[in-house]
Amino acid sequence: MYHNDYLNAVREYLFRYREFSQYIKNLKVDIIECDALLGQDAAPATPSFSPTGGCGGGESISQEERLFMRREEIQRKRDHYKAELTRIEPTMNRIDQSLKAMAEGNPVDKTILVDRYVDKVSWERTARNASCSIGYCRKRARIALENLTVMVCGIKAVPAQNSNLVFFDNGANDEGHD
Repeated sequence: MYHNDYLNAVREYLFRYREFSQYIKNLKVDIIECDALLGQDAAPATPSFSPTGGCGGGESISQEERLFMRREEIQRKRDHYKAELTRIEPTMNRIDQSLKAMAEGNPVDKTILVDRYVDKVSWERTARNASCSIGYCRKRARIALENLTVMVCGIKAVPAQNSNLVFFDNGANDEGHD
């Protein structure tokens, strides 16, 4: 990824901050529900009057097999929810922590980012909430987003300058040149 890719990713996380936060809450509730279902005792085994897989049109799967398959399906769902939570929660936690740190260092930057990207309010309202001019808010939004990107993504998000240094000889060592 390049510098702009990190900026775009963090901007997208901010744009979808509320949705991602709610998704994390929903995943946690789903995991709790799966744990509760898995913690329930299985129904006691009862004899089935229909033959299993035989003649007479009875059921082909016993009650114990159905319960086992249901538990396996719940376990798969739980594992899927945990994998999703493991994938997205750390990034959202980093954004939360970084926004809190930003509020301690420069609360105007946090106000601009939250108003503009999370709450999606106008520049006029953002300027009013930040107690700054619209022009300052527009200029500062880019800087604040870059700072947040470095806080969330680390050193890999810092733009690298690919420059070559070229030294010119001013001719002081050459004879006959002034």
